[in-house]
Amino acid sequence: MQPRVSIIIPTYNRRIILEKALRALFHQTIDPQEYEVILIDDGSADGTYEMVQSLNPPYHLQYRRTERRGPAAARNLGIELARAELIIFIDSDIVVNDRFVAAHLAAHTADNLIGHGPVIHTDNLDNPTSAHFKVTDISRAFFATGNASIKKKHLVEAGLFDESFVEYGWEDLELGIRLRRLGLRAVKVPEDRGYHYKKEAHRGRRAYVVPAGTGARPHRRRLLPEGPYHAGAAHDDALSPHLLAGCAAHVRPLAPSSGHPPLSGTARSKRPSSGPALFRPLDHVPLLCPRDAGDAAGHSSREIS
Repeated sequence: MQPRVSIIIPTYNRRIILEKALRALFHQTIDPQEYEVILIDDGSADGTYEMVQSLNPPYHLQYRRTERRGPAAARNLGIELARAELIIFIDSDIVVNDRFVAAHLAAHTADNLIGHGPVIHTDNLDNPTSAHFKVTDISRAFFATGNASIKKKHLVEAGLFDESFVEYGWEDLELGIRLRRLGLRAVKVPEDRGYHYKKEAHRGRRAYVVPAGTGARPHRRRLLPEGPYHAGAAHDDALSPHLLAGCAAHVRPLAPSSGHPPLSGTARSKRPSSGPALFRPLDHVPLLCPRDAGDAAGHSSREIS
Protein backbone atom coordinates (compact mmCIF):
# COMPACT_ATOMS: atom_id res chain seq x y z
CA MET A 1 0.00 0.00 0.00
CA GLN A 2 1.34 3.40 -1.00
CA PRO A 3 1.54 5.69 2.07
CA ARG A 4 -0.22 9.05 2.06
CA VAL A 5 2.41 10.63 4.30
CA SER A 6 6.16 10.26 4.76
CA ILE A 7 7.47 11.42 8.15
CA ILE A 8 11.15 12.36 8.00
CA ILE A 9 13.23 12.39 11.20
CA PRO A 10 16.99 13.11 11.21
CA THR A 11 18.82 12.11 14.38
CA TYR A 12 22.21 12.17 16.02
CA ASN A 13 22.90 10.69 19.48
CA ARG A 14 19.38 11.13 20.88
CA ARG A 15 18.52 7.49 21.57
CA ILE A 16 16.39 7.95 24.71
CA ILE A 17 14.11 10.75 23.52
CA LEU A 18 14.11 9.35 19.96
CA GLU A 19 12.57 6.10 21.21
CA LYS A 20 9.78 8.11 22.84
CA ALA A 21 9.29 10.03 19.58
CA LEU A 22 9.05 6.84 17.50
CA ARG A 23 6.71 5.15 19.98
CA ALA A 24 4.41 8.19 20.01
CA LEU A 25 3.89 7.53 16.29
CA PHE A 26 2.69 4.00 17.16
CA HIS A 27 -0.57 5.43 18.49
CA GLN A 28 -2.01 7.67 15.78
CA THR A 29 -5.71 8.04 15.06
CA ILE A 30 -5.31 6.94 11.43
CA ASP A 31 -4.38 3.55 9.98
CA PRO A 32 -0.59 3.07 10.31
CA GLN A 33 -0.50 1.78 6.75
CA GLU A 34 -1.30 5.32 5.62
CA TYR A 35 2.04 6.71 6.75
CA GLU A 36 5.70 5.73 6.79
CA VAL A 37 8.54 6.94 9.00
CA ILE A 38 11.96 7.60 7.49
CA LEU A 39 14.67 7.77 10.15
CA ILE A 40 18.06 9.10 9.02
CA ASP A 41 20.71 8.29 11.62
CA ASP A 42 23.49 10.80 11.04
CA GLY A 43 26.31 8.74 12.53
CA SER A 44 24.99 8.18 16.07
CA ALA A 45 27.24 6.30 18.51
CA ASP A 46 24.88 6.00 21.50
CA GLY A 47 23.04 2.74 20.75
CA THR A 48 20.47 4.27 18.39
CA TYR A 49 20.88 1.39 15.91
CA GLU A 50 20.30 -1.26 18.59
CA MET A 51 17.24 0.62 19.90
CA VAL A 52 15.72 0.74 16.41
CA GLN A 53 16.29 -3.01 15.97
CA SER A 54 14.29 -3.66 19.14
CA LEU A 55 11.20 -1.81 17.92
CA ASN A 56 8.18 -3.46 16.36
CA PRO A 57 6.34 -0.47 14.86
CA PRO A 58 2.87 -0.80 13.31
CA TYR A 59 3.95 1.52 10.48
CA HIS A 60 6.58 1.00 7.80
CA LEU A 61 9.92 2.28 9.11
CA GLN A 62 12.84 3.02 6.81
CA TYR A 63 16.12 3.33 8.73
CA ARG A 64 19.25 4.70 7.08
CA ARG A 65 22.56 5.20 8.84
CA THR A 66 25.06 7.59 7.25
CA GLU A 67 28.41 9.13 8.07
CA ARG A 68 28.02 12.45 9.88
CA ARG A 69 26.93 15.11 7.37
CA GLY A 70 24.47 17.24 9.31
CA PRO A 71 20.66 17.57 9.45
CA ALA A 72 20.29 19.30 6.06
CA ALA A 73 21.89 16.38 4.21
CA ALA A 74 19.96 13.91 6.37
CA ARG A 75 16.64 15.53 5.49
CA ASN A 76 17.54 15.62 1.79
CA LEU A 77 18.20 11.87 1.90
CA GLY A 78 14.84 11.42 3.61
CA ILE A 79 13.12 13.40 0.86
CA GLU A 80 14.79 11.21 -1.76
CA LEU A 81 13.52 8.05 -0.02
CA ALA A 82 10.00 9.36 0.64
CA ARG A 83 7.26 7.45 -1.19
CA ALA A 84 4.38 9.76 -0.29
CA GLU A 85 3.31 13.01 -1.89
CA LEU A 86 3.01 14.76 1.49
CA ILE A 87 6.04 15.03 3.79
CA ILE A 88 5.99 15.80 7.51
CA PHE A 89 9.17 16.92 9.24
CA ILE A 90 9.79 16.52 12.95
CA ASP A 91 12.98 16.53 14.98
CA SER A 92 14.18 13.47 16.86
CA ASP A 93 13.64 15.12 20.25
CA ILE A 94 9.94 15.88 19.62
CA VAL A 95 7.16 13.66 20.95
CA VAL A 96 3.82 14.16 19.18
CA ASN A 97 0.18 13.68 20.16
CA ASP A 98 -2.11 11.01 18.70
CA ARG A 99 -3.80 13.35 16.17
CA PHE A 100 -0.50 14.47 14.70
CA VAL A 101 -0.58 12.71 11.33
CA ALA A 102 -4.33 13.09 10.77
CA ALA A 103 -4.25 16.82 11.53
CA HIS A 104 -1.43 17.46 9.07
CA LEU A 105 -3.28 15.52 6.37
CA ALA A 106 -6.50 17.44 6.97
CA ALA A 107 -4.72 20.81 6.84
CA HIS A 108 -3.71 20.42 3.19
CA THR A 109 -6.91 21.64 1.58
CA ALA A 110 -4.97 23.32 -1.25
CA ASP A 111 -1.85 22.46 -3.20
CA ASN A 112 0.33 25.42 -2.14
CA LEU A 113 0.29 25.07 1.66
CA ILE A 114 2.83 24.53 4.42
CA GLY A 115 1.29 23.11 7.61
CA HIS A 116 2.72 24.35 10.92
CA GLY A 117 1.98 22.63 14.21
CA PRO A 118 2.89 24.05 17.63
CA VAL A 119 6.16 23.05 19.26
CA ILE A 120 5.90 23.07 23.05
CA HIS A 121 9.21 23.10 24.89
CA THR A 122 9.60 20.90 27.95
CA ASP A 123 12.31 19.58 30.25
CA ASN A 124 10.16 16.67 31.46
CA LEU A 125 11.75 13.59 29.93
CA ASP A 126 9.49 11.14 31.78
CA ASN A 127 6.26 12.71 30.50
CA PRO A 128 7.01 15.31 27.81
CA THR A 129 3.39 15.60 26.63
CA SER A 130 2.32 16.93 30.03
CA ALA A 131 3.78 20.37 29.22
CA HIS A 132 1.47 23.33 28.59
CA PHE A 133 1.76 25.85 25.77
CA LYS A 134 3.65 29.00 26.81
CA VAL A 135 4.19 32.42 25.30
CA THR A 136 7.82 31.43 24.72
CA ASP A 137 6.63 28.58 22.47
CA ILE A 138 5.21 30.98 19.87
CA SER A 139 7.05 30.81 16.54
CA ARG A 140 6.72 33.15 13.56
CA ALA A 141 8.94 31.11 11.24
CA PHE A 142 7.56 30.62 7.72
CA PHE A 143 9.07 27.13 7.56
CA ALA A 144 10.58 25.29 10.52
CA THR A 145 11.17 21.54 10.53
CA GLY A 146 10.33 20.90 14.18
CA ASN A 147 6.68 20.28 13.18
CA ALA A 148 5.80 21.04 9.55
CA SER A 149 4.24 19.43 6.48
CA ILE A 150 4.65 20.21 2.79
CA LYS A 151 4.25 18.55 -0.60
CA LYS A 152 7.43 16.82 -1.79
CA LYS A 153 7.28 18.50 -5.18
CA HIS A 154 7.63 21.96 -3.62
CA LEU A 155 10.79 20.93 -1.79
CA VAL A 156 12.25 19.60 -5.03
CA GLU A 157 11.29 22.74 -6.95
CA ALA A 158 12.87 24.97 -4.28
CA GLY A 159 16.14 23.03 -4.47
CA LEU A 160 16.03 21.07 -1.18
CA PHE A 161 18.01 21.94 1.96
CA ASP A 162 21.36 23.70 1.63
CA GLU A 163 23.85 21.06 2.80
CA SER A 164 26.53 23.62 3.66
CA PHE A 165 24.65 23.96 6.95
CA VAL A 166 26.01 21.04 8.98
CA GLU A 167 25.05 21.97 12.54
CA TYR A 168 21.77 22.80 14.25
CA GLY A 169 19.55 25.52 12.80
CA TRP A 170 19.35 27.96 9.86
CA GLU A 171 18.93 25.36 7.11
CA ASP A 172 15.14 25.24 7.40
CA LEU A 173 14.77 29.01 7.73
CA GLU A 174 16.90 29.52 4.61
CA LEU A 175 14.86 26.98 2.64
CA GLY A 176 11.74 28.80 3.85
CA ILE A 177 12.91 31.91 2.01
CA ARG A 178 13.01 29.98 -1.24
CA LEU A 179 9.65 28.29 -0.55
CA ARG A 180 8.04 31.67 0.05
CA ARG A 181 9.29 32.83 -3.35
CA LEU A 182 7.35 29.93 -4.91
CA GLY A 183 4.13 31.48 -3.61
CA LEU A 184 3.46 28.92 -0.89
CA ARG A 185 1.29 29.86 2.08
CA ALA A 186 1.82 28.78 5.70
CA VAL A 187 -1.20 27.68 7.75
CA LYS A 188 -1.46 26.82 11.44
CA VAL A 189 -2.38 23.28 12.47
CA PRO A 190 -3.05 23.68 16.21
CA GLU A 191 -4.29 20.10 16.74
CA ASP A 192 -0.96 18.42 15.94
CA ARG A 193 1.16 19.27 18.95
CA GLY A 194 4.82 18.39 19.23
CA TYR A 195 6.56 18.39 22.62
CA HIS A 196 10.21 19.39 22.29
CA TYR A 197 12.43 17.96 24.99
CA LYS A 198 15.37 20.09 26.08
CA LYS A 199 17.21 20.07 29.37
CA GLU A 200 16.47 23.30 31.24
CA ALA A 201 14.00 24.25 28.52
CA HIS A 202 13.04 27.53 30.17
CA ARG A 203 16.56 28.81 30.79
CA GLY A 204 17.84 29.47 27.26
CA ARG A 205 20.28 32.34 26.80
CA ARG A 206 19.50 35.13 24.36
CA ALA A 207 21.69 37.65 22.62
CA TYR A 208 21.15 40.66 20.40
CA VAL A 209 22.58 40.47 16.89
CA VAL A 210 23.41 43.57 14.83
CA PRO A 211 24.75 43.35 11.25
CA ALA A 212 28.12 45.08 11.25
CA GLY A 213 28.13 48.69 10.13
CA THR A 214 24.49 48.79 9.00
CA GLY A 215 22.91 50.71 11.83
CA ALA A 216 20.08 48.18 11.65
CA ARG A 217 17.82 47.59 14.63
CA PRO A 218 19.09 44.57 16.62
CA HIS A 219 17.05 41.39 16.65
CA ARG A 220 17.12 38.63 19.22
CA ARG A 221 18.51 35.21 18.48
CA ARG A 222 18.65 32.25 20.80
CA LEU A 223 22.05 30.80 21.56
CA LEU A 224 21.64 27.05 21.86
CA PRO A 225 23.78 24.87 24.12
CA GLU A 226 26.34 22.45 22.76
CA GLY A 227 25.21 18.91 22.03
CA PRO A 228 23.76 16.84 19.20
CA TYR A 229 23.09 19.07 16.19
CA HIS A 230 24.15 22.19 18.10
CA ALA A 231 26.82 24.72 17.24
CA GLY A 232 29.56 24.96 19.83
CA ALA A 233 32.11 27.16 18.10
CA ALA A 234 32.17 30.49 16.31
CA HIS A 235 32.95 30.73 12.61
CA ASP A 236 32.78 33.63 10.18
CA ASP A 237 32.30 31.90 6.85
CA ALA A 238 29.11 29.91 7.23
CA LEU A 239 26.15 32.06 6.16
CA SER A 240 24.65 30.80 2.92
CA PRO A 241 24.39 33.51 0.27
CA HIS A 242 20.73 32.52 -0.05
CA LEU A 243 20.05 33.23 3.63
CA LEU A 244 21.68 36.60 3.07
CA ALA A 245 19.56 37.03 -0.04
CA GLY A 246 16.45 36.67 2.08
CA CYS A 247 17.66 39.53 4.26
CA ALA A 248 18.38 41.80 1.31
CA ALA A 249 15.13 43.71 1.71
CA HIS A 250 16.04 44.60 5.28
CA VAL A 251 19.85 44.85 5.34
CA ARG A 252 21.71 46.99 2.80
CA PRO A 253 24.58 45.29 0.92
CA LEU A 254 27.90 46.93 1.76
CA ALA A 255 30.94 47.67 -0.33
CA PRO A 256 33.88 45.33 0.33
CA SER A 257 36.62 46.41 2.65
CA SER A 258 40.07 45.02 3.27
CA GLY A 259 39.07 43.98 6.78
CA HIS A 260 35.93 42.10 5.72
CA PRO A 261 36.36 39.58 2.88
CA PRO A 262 33.25 38.33 1.07
CA LEU A 263 31.41 35.42 2.62
CA SER A 264 31.48 32.12 0.81
CA GLY A 265 30.31 28.55 1.28
CA THR A 266 29.89 25.29 -0.55
CA ALA A 267 26.60 23.53 -1.05
CA ARG A 268 25.57 20.16 -2.38
CA SER A 269 21.87 20.92 -2.89
CA LYS A 270 20.30 22.13 -6.12
CA ARG A 271 19.54 25.59 -4.83
CA PRO A 272 19.57 28.67 -7.12
CA SER A 273 22.79 30.65 -7.38
CA SER A 274 21.39 34.18 -7.20
CA GLY A 275 21.84 36.48 -4.22
CA PRO A 276 23.73 39.57 -3.11
CA ALA A 277 27.40 39.39 -3.94
CA LEU A 278 28.91 40.97 -0.85
CA PHE A 279 27.95 41.35 2.76
CA ARG A 280 30.16 42.08 5.71
CA PRO A 281 30.09 39.26 8.29
CA LEU A 282 28.27 39.75 11.56
CA ASP A 283 30.58 40.71 14.42
CA HIS A 284 30.79 38.58 17.57
CA VAL A 285 28.06 36.15 16.47
CA PRO A 286 28.43 32.34 16.70
CA LEU A 287 27.75 31.12 13.18
CA LEU A 288 27.47 27.65 11.69
CA CYS A 289 30.36 26.38 9.62
CA PRO A 290 30.10 24.27 6.45
CA ARG A 291 31.86 20.95 6.81
CA ASP A 292 34.66 19.99 4.46
CA ALA A 293 33.09 18.93 1.16
CA GLY A 294 35.27 15.85 1.19
CA ASP A 295 33.30 14.12 3.96
CA ALA A 296 32.40 10.52 3.30
CA ALA A 297 28.78 9.56 2.74
CA GLY A 298 28.52 5.82 3.27
CA HIS A 299 25.08 4.38 3.99
CA SER A 300 23.66 1.37 5.76
CA SER A 301 19.94 0.72 5.88
CA ARG A 302 17.17 -1.38 7.29
CA GLU A 303 13.45 -1.40 6.55
CA ILE A 304 10.99 -2.47 9.23
CA SER A 305 7.35 -3.09 8.39
